[in-house]
Amino acid sequence: MARSKCNFQLSLILIMLILGLGLIKTHPISAASSIPVDLKTGYAYTYYDVTGDGRKDNFTVKAVSLDTYYTGDGYYNAVYLCVNGKGQYIKLKNMQMPFFSLKARLYIFDNARPLLYLSATSDNDHKFINGILRYKNGRWKYLLDMTKAFGDYKDYARGEVIDNSGNNLKVRYEVMCWTIGFCRLDYTYIYKNGVLKPASSYGKIIDYRTMYNGMYNGDRTLVANKSIRAYKKCGGGGTSFVLRKGNKAVVQKWRYTGGRLYIRLKCGSKTGWINGQKQKNFVSSKQQWFSNLLYV
Repeated sequence: MARSKCNFQLSLILIMLILGLGLIKTHPISAASSIPVDLKTGYAYTYYDVTGDGRKDNFTVKAVSLDTYYTGDGYYNAVYLCVNGKGQYIKLKNMQMPFFSLKARLYIFDNARPLLYLSATSDNDHKFINGILRYKNGRWKYLLDMTKAFGDYKDYARGEVIDNSGNNLKVRYEVMCWTIGFCRLDYTYIYKNGVLKPASSYGKIIDYRTMYNGMYNGDRTLVANKSIRAYKKCGGGGTSFVLRKGNKAVVQKWRYTGGRLYIRLKCGSKTGWINGQKQKNFVSSKQQWFSNLLYV
């Protein structure tokens, strides 16, 4: 009797295992998020498939100096990437601006080749090498060059990947914007079919800096330096209101689409969109649209 009961229990467990395996086969479990792997400079990794051919590669990332002036003083001006003995330099064209710190990280996606994030920090926290690359046809190529974000509407931009979930990467930008000065904003990018695209043209504004008597101010109220027209829609749709010199407003939204920047302001009870200020050279105090911003 005891043996029959034991056999019945074993049979029941076996049936449950078979059913469980059938469910797993019918409903495969996909990765919940991409896996970030921080890389050590100069170290040869041999257990990642960066080429996407299904085989593990020998991969190295290293900060190097191609100019003898910087040799031995802790400053570099290029990133050397080597895959299976084939080397490549990531450097700046027509510019030898050095950096002293390199952050390199792989983002490994389910059933996709990894992406490489590079962040080379120079003086004053500038990042002249900063973006996300993908290995294709024997070379690393930018999917997203963060230094070129927002076109000529900024003096500089730098970005840091702050989160990853599924096929999404969230980037926090620090931008010296000609329109609203220094600001931070978040964009989420979706990685699909070898392409990295923003999930939305709207960036989430984290903060921006205003000034009072030469010091950073906790108040985020902008003070108009001249007449500024705000529209009902991005780029048009009729005038919502006009800011006059001395009028105050606060930033509500940021949108970059079609190579153009739009910012939504609130003035009193009215809201409207202004066209971003596009400037290739430094903006003087007379050219500034708002008088209480400091360009850093």
